[in-house]
Amino acid sequence: MKPLVIGLTGPQGAGRTLVARHIEDRGFRYVSLSDFLREQAAASAGIGELQDAGTNLRNQKGADVLAVMALRAAGDGQNLVVDGIKNPAEARRFAEASDFYLVAVESSPDTRFDRIGEERYGGQRTPFDDNDERDKEERDEAGKAVGFGQQVAECVRRADAMVWNDWPLQHLPNAGEASGSNEGALPRQDGSRDTLLTKVDAILDAILNPGMLRPQPHEVRMCQAYTVAYRSSCLRRKVGAVITNAEGYTVAEGYNEVPIGARSCADEHGDCYRRSVRERFIGSLVKNARCAACGGEFDERLRCVQCRARAVEVDLYERDLELCRAIHAEEGAILQFSRFGGVGIRGGTIFTTTFPCALCAKKILETELACVMYVEPYPAPESLAFFRHRSIELRHFEGFTHLGYHRVYPQPWASSPPQGGATDGPVP
Repeated sequence: MKPLVIGLTGPQGAGRTLVARHIEDRGFRYVSLSDFLREQAAASAGIGELQDAGTNLRNQKGADVLAVMALRAAGDGQNLVVDGIKNPAEARRFAEASDFYLVAVESSPDTRFDRIGEERYGGQRTPFDDNDERDKEERDEAGKAVGFGQQVAECVRRADAMVWNDWPLQHLPNAGEASGSNEGALPRQDGSRDTLLTKVDAILDAILNPGMLRPQPHEVRMCQAYTVAYRSSCLRRKVGAVITNAEGYTVAEGYNEVPIGARSCADEHGDCYRRSVRERFIGSLVKNARCAACGGEFDERLRCVQCRARAVEVDLYERDLELCRAIHAEEGAILQFSRFGGVGIRGGTIFTTTFPCALCAKKILETELACVMYVEPYPAPESLAFFRHRSIELRHFEGFTHLGYHRVYPQPWASSPPQGGATDGPVP
């Protein structure tokens, strides 16, 4: 029988080590991958130096080397909690050798900087952001992802379960609160240690007793949203969305796809149309434009080769979603509802696999939905600006993702009923 290993991933300052130590108290052996890196670096090494050590070690001995070292040090048959998984190859190695669950612990950048900024960065936000960006997705000078580097964002996308250790994202003066029917059994955020560990205990109980609990309402709906996303033909990102009314019943679903009757980008252009237009634009900029600060040329990452300044206007261009030929998942769900009619959705919830862009945010506001629950973040400050104008609650998904869902919850043909979990009735 393989040992149980719970791996923890997530950004700096999210509370990952606190969670790991709590799981240790419940009978698991604690292993920190950073400890192996400290053997390669100075004892007083900071985050940046540990990142360098990790990248160099993976480059020399394989992307999964830290997992190999951890398994060798732990020995056979021990249940482990592993703190600090930052590369998907590490997760794959643990999955091959154990009954492995990857749990993501997340928190907003501002909250994380408040927690560790003074102690680790002397209150300087720029080095924190630089290390955070590198942790999220390490890239080389050509802008390509480094396969043996830090890839925390990809690890989070592969997580079996997620915990959000923060205030709600929408914690604004005008922010109202969604109705209780939209909450299911998801604990409210208050940023406290006790709330965090209560949620961790719930996840651990489900892992230790697979098949004994039923999924929570929000887990059901987000699993549905991911299932719907498989229908998308998008070459870049497949997104799904599900809308429930104020009573918690599903009334619509959608995924990002070209309009009915149109050919997909793969069939029409052989590539993502938006990407091909962007690449032509970037090529023209690299060839013809010059840096406003020093007059230098731009490289393929659109940074000046002399002063490293970024072509600022490109930041906005990269988010020019009007070039996308697809109807977005949130739009598709709203249009499906309007096309077929039915009960109203005012006061309901939209569950979406990716945080809404500005185009979708406007439509969500117009429908007077009360809550947006999402999994993957998206760089959309314009969306937040729209959401500030109305009492709508934004909630990061917590619980078992579509990857862990069927591992911990009973199959429909199970002979014995589950002993707890969500109550009967509508699933908000």
